[in-house]
Amino acid sequence: MSGSAYTSVDELKKTLTLQGTVYADYDLGPAVTAASDALNELCNRKFDRDTSAVTTRYYTPSSGENITIDDCIEVVSLFCDQDSDGDHEQEFTVGSDFALWPFNALADDRPYTQIKLNSFRAINGFPYWAVRGAAVEGKFGWPELPSFLEVAAKMLAAKLIKRMREAPFGIVTVGLDVGSAMRIGRTDPDIQMLIENFVRERVV
Repeated sequence: MSGSAYTSVDELKKTLTLQGTVYADYDLGPAVTAASDALNELCNRKFDRDTSAVTTRYYTPSSGENITIDDCIEVVSLFCDQDSDGDHEQEFTVGSDFALWPFNALADDRPYTQIKLNSFRAINGFPYWAVRGAAVEGKFGWPELPSFLEVAAKMLAAKLIKRMREAPFGIVTVGLDVGSAMRIGRTDPDIQMLIENFVRERVV
């Protein structure tokens, strides 16, 4: 699950006023990882760019004119399985057959999240009847990391460390895993305020 960490141990040390110490380092690294992964899960998206560059992902079109995709910065090719035989034989050309939406996403440092058919140019619509009917080759992720991420990640990691170290002796009420971080994130109003505009439904 882990991708890029949205903060660092050094930054977390500054938040917790632990600069120049090492006694908590064993816990700080896992807390940063758990917090970053938890933000991905809470928002149903990953905010870093796919490190493998161009990859192919498969989707079931939501309609004959729309395909909801994972966060994407560029689509290289789109092929669809019009007869549900598992072979994606029909190619759609970016620009002439379809456009990426929101249309001005990259100008706002946001990703594209949908493929919209240019109905007046395409011969056939998207095969919404075909499970895994669209093969999208592209670069997935965000063009730039949103500014709230480092703040939210530091806040969540700090809360993990604080709750773990303040637990009564012999009673660990919260760990440094993703599940514990998600439970804190779901109930903390400050974290919810930071992420509320970035949560999206899971992509089929």
